[in-house]
Amino acid sequence: MTETLPARWYWDPEVYERERQAIFRREWQVLGPAPTTCLKGDIAGWPVLVVRQGDGSLRAFDDVCRHRASPLACVGGAIQCPYHGWTYGLDGALKRPRDFGEDVDDIALHPVAVAEWRGLVWANLDVDAPFDLGSFAAECDGFDLES
Repeated sequence: MTETLPARWYWDPEVYERERQAIFRREWQVLGPAPTTCLKGDIAGWPVLVVRQGDGSLRAFDDVCRHRASPLACVGGAIQCPYHGWTYGLDGALKRPRDFGEDVDDIALHPVAVAEWRGLVWANLDVDAPFDLGSFAAECDGFDLES
């Protein structure tokens, strides 16, 4: 006899929250096609912002301004909060905290693990994830599917 999941697992908010925390918060998820400059995505309700660095590499952050939690925007080679105009570098460091003062050395966007594989951007909210997508991707790319 084949067993199926209980019906409530498909709609119960409590089950969804457990899966968000145990699975989606800790595993690699596809966000979309690799951007030339900027990509916004979502991992089970957590907003993510991916930016292309000058050297071609990718960096990813929570898409939330550290000042007022507004979604961020990519503007002229920087990341900016449209709410109060706080400006972050593509490395996530706060560069210009408009109307806030100068003591901001330790304020930066929260990082998200990011990798690019086969033209897609993958992200993991757990920056210390034990699974290395880069190594896995290199191993898969070396696998001959025709054999």
